[in-house]
Amino acid sequence: MKAHSFTETEIISIIQENESGTSVRELCRRYGFSDTTYYKWKTKYRGIADSGARQIRKMELKLNRLKRMYKAIHIEPFELNDFMGEKPIGQH
Repeated sequence: MKAHSFTETEIISIIQENESGTSVRELCRRYGFSDTTYYKWKTKYRGIADSGARQIRKMELKLNRLKRMYKAIHIEPFELNDFMGEKPIGQH
C-alpha cells in the first residue's frame, strides 16, 4: 500500500481538528498515519495561524499554475511541428 503524502494545508487542517476536540488516535485511524507522525507535524507546524495556512494554499495554487504553464510551453513546439508536418529538430 502506497503511503499518502499530505500537503502542508492538509497537515494544518488535521492539527486543527485535534485542537477542536478530535483525539489523535481517531485522526490517525481516519487519515492513515502514525501518532509519531502526528506529533512530528505538530512540532513542525506549531504556530502557523490561519493566515499561514492561507499563504501556503496560495503558494500551492501558484505552483500548480506555473507547472501547467511550463507543460504548455514545453509541449507547444512539438504540436506545432505536427501541425506543420515537420519532424522535431534532432529527428531524421
